[in-house]
Amino acid sequence: MDAALLQAAGVNVVRIAEFAWSKMEPRPGEYDWSWLDEIIGLLVAHGIQAVLGTPTATPPKWLMDRHPDLYMRDDQGHARGFGNRRHYCYNHADTGG
Repeated sequence: MDAALLQAAGVNVVRIAEFAWSKMEPRPGEYDWSWLDEIIGLLVAHGIQAVLGTPTATPPKWLMDRHPDLYMRDDQGHARGFGNRRHYCYNHADTGG
């Protein structure tokens, strides 16, 4: 991220992390916040605010592999598969739907 360039362009707020679940939790129960600390620090140093989004739109592969029933399915019952945005079923009982 080039915070100096963002600042020069007049950007004063950025959204981050909406699609970063796998980066936040690369393996079950293993969390890495260091990259967020670094990015937020860079932004603050350049007078830019950060809106931290929830990463629920992209559950990580390890979670989907453990719970394949979470995949969204088409009208034929075929799983949508991994790699798309919001690839989980919105109304699955375990997703709060």
